[in-house]
Amino acid sequence: TDNLSSSHSSLLLHDLIAGGIAGSCGVVVGHPLDSLKVRMQMINTGTSSASSSSSVASSLTRSNAQFGSVWKGLGAPFTMATVINAAIFL
Repeated sequence: TDNLSSSHSSLLLHDLIAGGIAGSCGVVVGHPLDSLKVRMQMINTGTSSASSSSSVASSLTRSNAQFGSVWKGLGAPFTMATVINAAIFL
């Protein structure tokens, strides 16, 4: 039974780690895209409808101080998604 118990706890640990990684990856990819989406919704564009979303997003990232500004505020969602997804994987 000790061997079975350690095998079970090892599987639980692997599930926790896998869930944490999945949650953190989702936030690292999704947060910058969501930040760009919100910035695109906030701007009052007088541009023609021919402007593509990628050109608007590119100009938004260049107009800010740094490209890294799309990751501002990542800490709390990153932590929460890691913990929640780790718990869900159990």
